[in-house]
Amino acid sequence: MNFIFKMAWRDSRASRRRLLLASSSIELGIAALVAIASFNDNLITSIDGQAKTLLGADLMVQTRAEFSEPLAEELAQLGGQQANEIALSTMVVFPQAENATRLATLRAIEGGYPFYGEFVTVPADAPARLAEGGRVAIMEETMMAQYGVDVGEEVKLGTQFFTVIGALQQVPGDSMAVAMLSPRVFVPFETLAETDLLGPGSLVRHRRYIVFDDDSEPLQVERRLRKEFNEERLAIDTVEERKRELGGALRNVYRFLSLVGFVALFLGAIGVASAVHVHIRQKIATVAVLRCLGASSQTAFGVYLVQGLALGLVGALAGAALGVVVQVSLPALVAGSLPVDVSFEIVWRVVAKGATAGLVICGLFTLLPLLAVRRVSPLAAIRADVAPTGGRFDPWVGAVYVAIILVVVAFSFQQAPRWQIGAGFVGMLAGSFLVLAGLGKAVAWAARRFTPKRAPYVWRQGIANLHRPNNRTLLLLLA
Repeated sequence: MNFIFKMAWRDSRASRRRLLLASSSIELGIAALVAIASFNDNLITSIDGQAKTLLGADLMVQTRAEFSEPLAEELAQLGGQQANEIALSTMVVFPQAENATRLATLRAIEGGYPFYGEFVTVPADAPARLAEGGRVAIMEETMMAQYGVDVGEEVKLGTQFFTVIGALQQVPGDSMAVAMLSPRVFVPFETLAETDLLGPGSLVRHRRYIVFDDDSEPLQVERRLRKEFNEERLAIDTVEERKRELGGALRNVYRFLSLVGFVALFLGAIGVASAVHVHIRQKIATVAVLRCLGASSQTAFGVYLVQGLALGLVGALAGAALGVVVQVSLPALVAGSLPVDVSFEIVWRVVAKGATAGLVICGLFTLLPLLAVRRVSPLAAIRADVAPTGGRFDPWVGAVYVAIILVVVAFSFQQAPRWQIGAGFVGMLAGSFLVLAGLGKAVAWAARRFTPKRAPYVWRQGIANLHRPNNRTLLLLLA
């Protein structure tokens, strides 16, 4: 065993740089898996810790019409802290931009909402001034920049002018994506009626936000309200429901990105196998000399297996480190698209899992060209034509192919929400490889059959390289 490690180290001297370069092909795939999985873990932790800020209250009840008297009385009996909101879509007129208009979501609030989290505005005291009432408004910062509105200037909502007292940057439970679709404008609850926007035909949403003082269970309250006021078609939201909806959407994104990262790792492993194949072809004479000196086929195989595993280990560690670096930058890149603040924390379990997955896949692909070392004859030291070029089917090669297929299937089914999707991904991946493999065979066949005999030497030599023995046309097309 000592000899194997020493020989592997000595034999790699002339080709270390080339092998290290080959290991970089799996680094991006491993980095993607580590970064995506670690960020997903951080995101889940942040959502659990900031769950109540997703709604700003314990319970939200919404209707398309004003609350009926029985419903209003029932909600009042729930006690706790309550706040009303009326929301509708309307056009905002900007006098300073030649009366340009923009569709926005107008939200009139009262009662101290949000109860969890807070508005982020410039200046910071804008929410307090909004609570004092009057014809004042807090407007989306991006919309203010688009139309050149400064704090202190007026905009027109309905029939009335409102003074902008602050630029809105963040609202509990809303993301930047929501603001891009429909910018938000907040005004005091009592001034909305003065705008004449609540007339017939307006699509108004009436909301009541509730925070319980006692141990009331929001889900039980929701079931009771839906049962007692079924005819009013209530839209009721709780913290758990908002958390589940957000978690489900982000989980689908995570699964998709994980499959993309896995494909990158898979293709990188093919690149490593290609590099190891070339490396082994160059070492046939060395293996034959070792066999002549008394080394067994298992010993010779062990020397290059150590090199292959070292290649995968370096790529796995470098990829995991790169994934952690990428993870550090992800929260800042997507901060505006998420309704929660994501804190960075290295998840060593995820890092180890990603590095191990990369090492296993790289090791399996490396075994494919390495297995040929076992069949190198000592006679190859003096006769190149006895180097391994095929022959009978090697059951170990078949076992490696089966292991690769099982790894791909297991990972795909683990990431897919349903087995049908996992099976579809595996099928499409296999189909893609079959098409590319067929294309590689077709290119080699066409290069052999249709090489123009009167073409310049450089052209004939280049085309011939596509079909000569030991060509890499198929591997390059697959990778």
